[in-house]
Amino acid sequence: TLYSGSSDRSVRLWDVMRSNKSQKCIGGCFDSGITSIKLERKDSNKLYVATETSVYIFDTRFDSVLQRNPLHKFDTVFEDINSIDVQPDTNILAVADDSSMISLLDMRFQVSDQIFDGKKL
Repeated sequence: TLYSGSSDRSVRLWDVMRSNKSQKCIGGCFDSGITSIKLERKDSNKLYVATETSVYIFDTRFDSVLQRNPLHKFDTVFEDINSIDVQPDTNILAVADDSSMISLLDMRFQVSDQIFDGKKL
């Protein structure tokens, strides 16, 4: 399975071995175009999607062709999120933005724990 995000505010799930058409779509809930997608390594059914200022979490085991409801949405104070990563075996989500800031979000509390300003520690 391949996941793609687009400036049209959608995420598409593709079965590239069987078809050249998307199999499912996540959309109708994003505040702007998709900037980053990350599948959790520990739970391959949990998909993290970033837009310019928000991070959404989805369960990919939905039956319908279209999914509109995230499990969670984190509204952030970041400037144009560029990349996200989920730390294995933790509840930490790393978020990098245009301001060279890297924030570690504790998803249990939906708050930023630590912020690094892009300088060598």
